[in-house]
Amino acid sequence: MTRFVIKPEKIIHMGQFVAKLETHVILLKISKEYHANFLRF
Repeated sequence: MTRFVIKPEKIIHMGQFVAKLETHVILLKISKEYHANFLRF
């Protein structure tokens, strides 16, 4: 049975991926709110 070892590089890569994903979601929310406000006028 081999032990599952997580390399520090993998953790950093995953962290960057999650951060990019969160940024994308935030930008998506902002653009949706912007469009909603824009259509109201």
